[in-house]
Amino acid sequence: MCINGCSNALRVYEGIPIKDRIREDKEGIERQLGVFEIALERIAKLPNLFTFTQEDVERMNEKFAEFEKQLELLDLQRISWD
Repeated sequence: MCINGCSNALRVYEGIPIKDRIREDKEGIERQLGVFEIALERIAKLPNLFTFTQEDVERMNEKFAEFEKQLELLDLQRISWD
C-alpha cells in the first residue's frame, strides 16, 4: 500500500506543469514517503511479525530510494523554473 501511495502521489505531482508546482504539492509526497519509511523501519525491527523475505525487503528499500530520487528530480525542476 505504501508503494502504491508513493507512486500515485509522484505521478500526480509530475502531472502538474512545472511552472505551477508549489512547495505544498511536495509535502503530500513527503508524507507518503514518511509512512513508507516508518513501515520499513517496523519491518526491520519486528521481522517476525511479517512474512516478507529478505529479497522483498531489499526491493522495498530500493523502491524507497527510487521514490526519493524521483522526488528530488521533480523538485529540482520546480526550483529551476523559479
